[in-house]
Amino acid sequence: VLIDEGFGTLDPVTLNTVVQALENLQSASGARVGIISHVAGLSERIGGRVLVKREAAGRSRILVEAAD
Repeated sequence: VLIDEGFGTLDPVTLNTVVQALENLQSASGARVGIISHVAGLSERIGGRVLVKREAAGRSRILVEAAD
């Protein structure tokens, strides 16, 4: 499952509810849940990350951070 967020518009309580629902989905079904997000609070709750860093001359670098 891949979700492109709109979570930046959610209040903290609703954001927490959404993240808990996604965590429950992942643990109940074994599905992998990916979130495309710019919300800083989500990075604290999500284990693994794929980061795209902008570099000079229109290039980007991809960094993969494994889940703890």
